[in-house]
Amino acid sequence: MACSKCQKTLSLSDIDTYPSPVPNLLASNITPRKHDLSVLRDALSSSRGDLQKLDDEIGLLQKYLLKLQAKRTSVQNFLDLHGAITIRRLPIEILERIFLFSLPSYPNVLESKSAPMALSGVCRFWRGISRAAPMLWTTIKVEENKNSKKVALVLSRWLELSCNWPLTIQYHLGATSQDVWKTIMSCSRRIEHLEIDSKVKIPDGFLSENAVFPNLRFLRITRDMRSAYDDPEVFIDLKKVAPQLSSIHIRRFEFNFLSLPSERLTTCSLEIEDMDCCIAFLGASRQLVDCTIRAYENWAATTLPILRHEKLEKLVINYGGARYNEALGLFLAHLELPSLLELEWFAMMTSNTIVGKWPGNVFLSFLSRSGCMLSKLWITAGPTEDDILQYLSALPSLIDIAIGPLPSIVCPDKLMQALTFRRHDNLEGENLVPNLEHLLISGEWRGGEAIATAIESRFGGKGKLKGITLFCHLKYSMSGKTLKRLRRCIEKGLAYRQWPPASFVGPQPPL
Repeated sequence: MACSKCQKTLSLSDIDTYPSPVPNLLASNITPRKHDLSVLRDALSSSRGDLQKLDDEIGLLQKYLLKLQAKRTSVQNFLDLHGAITIRRLPIEILERIFLFSLPSYPNVLESKSAPMALSGVCRFWRGISRAAPMLWTTIKVEENKNSKKVALVLSRWLELSCNWPLTIQYHLGATSQDVWKTIMSCSRRIEHLEIDSKVKIPDGFLSENAVFPNLRFLRITRDMRSAYDDPEVFIDLKKVAPQLSSIHIRRFEFNFLSLPSERLTTCSLEIEDMDCCIAFLGASRQLVDCTIRAYENWAATTLPILRHEKLEKLVINYGGARYNEALGLFLAHLELPSLLELEWFAMMTSNTIVGKWPGNVFLSFLSRSGCMLSKLWITAGPTEDDILQYLSALPSLIDIAIGPLPSIVCPDKLMQALTFRRHDNLEGENLVPNLEHLLISGEWRGGEAIATAIESRFGGKGKLKGITLFCHLKYSMSGKTLKRLRRCIEKGLAYRQWPPASFVGPQPPL
C-alpha cells in the first residue's frame, strides 16, 4: 500500500500473522516443554515488533487524514462562500418562481419571519425583486386583532404590492371594528377566492347589495357557534353580490337567508333543514357536481316528484334528525342520479335518535333507477349485516366503502367472512366488491379476528386493498391478537387512519 503524497510503501506481507507454532497447546492444558517455550518466546517477540510497526504507520496515516479533513473543510467553506455568487446571474423570472414556491399556503400579513415578508429582508436585490413581483402578494391571510387599524394599514400595503392581480383572501374576523373589512372591500372586484371565519358578530352590511364581488368564484363562510345562535340572521343575496360564484361553503347560516346563483354552482356545502328546499335546490343547481348537505332537524315527507340530476357526482349528507333511516329513504325516493360516483350518509347520533328500519328496497330502487356506478359508499350507521350484504352485492364497482352494522357491539363475523377475499379460482362464488381499495369500519365490538382475516386476505396477492380506517373506539375493543395481525399488515405498507380524524376527537396513539 503506497501513500499518494510521499509514495512511501507499507508492506503488509512482512507483518502477516504467522501460524501458531504450538497449535497443540492452544486447545489443551498441556504444560509446555522447554523447546515449546523457546519457540513461543520467539513468536511473541516477532508479533510485538509487527504490532509496533502497525501503530507507527497508523499514527502517520491519522496525521495525514487530519490534514486532509482540514483541507476538505477549507474547500467546503470556499464553496459555501462563493457558490451563491453564481445565483446572482439567474434570470429574474427564475428567481421569482423560486420565491413563489417558498410561500406558505396562506401568508400572514403580520408574519415577518416567513415569505414573502422575509424575502425582503435578505438584501436590497431580493427586496427589489419581491416588491416588484405581484404574484407573491396575491394570497393573503388576515387575522384581525384588537389593533385593527394596524392590520388594515399592513393589508393596504400588501394590496398595493399585488397590483391588479386576482386575489385569494382568508379573513379571520376577530374584532367588531370594520377597518379591515373596509380595506378588503376596497379591492372586492379583484377577489376570486374568499374565506371568512367569524368568531364575533357579523358586521352590519356584511356582504350587502353594496358589496360587489364580480369575479368571486369560491366563497367559504364559517360562523362561531356562539355567534350563530346569539346574532340575528343576516340575509345575503349572493346572486347580486357574487354572480360568478361556482363554489360555496357555508357553515352555521340558515339556508332560507341565502339567495344563491344556483345555476352556476358546481360545488357546495350548505345547511338545509327542509327536504323540499333541499330537493328544490338540487333541481335549480343543474351544474352541481359535488354537494354536501347538513341537516339538524327532522326531514318530513315531500310531495315533490322524482328529481333527475345529470351531473351530480358526489353527494354527502350529515343528518342530525331523530329518524335517520327513515330520512334516508324519504330522500333517496325522490332522486335519480345517473352520474353519481360517491355517496356518503353520516348520522349524528343523539339521545333522541331513533334508528328505525333500514330502507333496503328504497335504496336498491334508487340504485337501479339511477343506473350509477358508485365507486365510494360510506354509510357508518343504520343497516344490519344482511342489509349491507344485500347492497354490496349490487355494487361490484365499489373501491371505497364504510360499514358500521347494527348492533354496533356485535362483531359482524358474517359480513367479514363475505368480505374475505378468495385467492383461488377453483373456489365457488365471486368475491364481494373485488376491487376494494379502502375500508372504513365503525363499531364497538370485542374480538375482531374475522376483521383481521378479511383485511389480510385483501392486502397483497390478488387483493387490491391499500388502506383501512378504524373507528377511534374500535381499536380499544379489539383483542391483542387481532391488533397484532393488523400491525403486521401496516408494517408491510397498508395505510392506516383513524375515524373521526384527530382534529375532532383529539390525538390518538398509533394502532
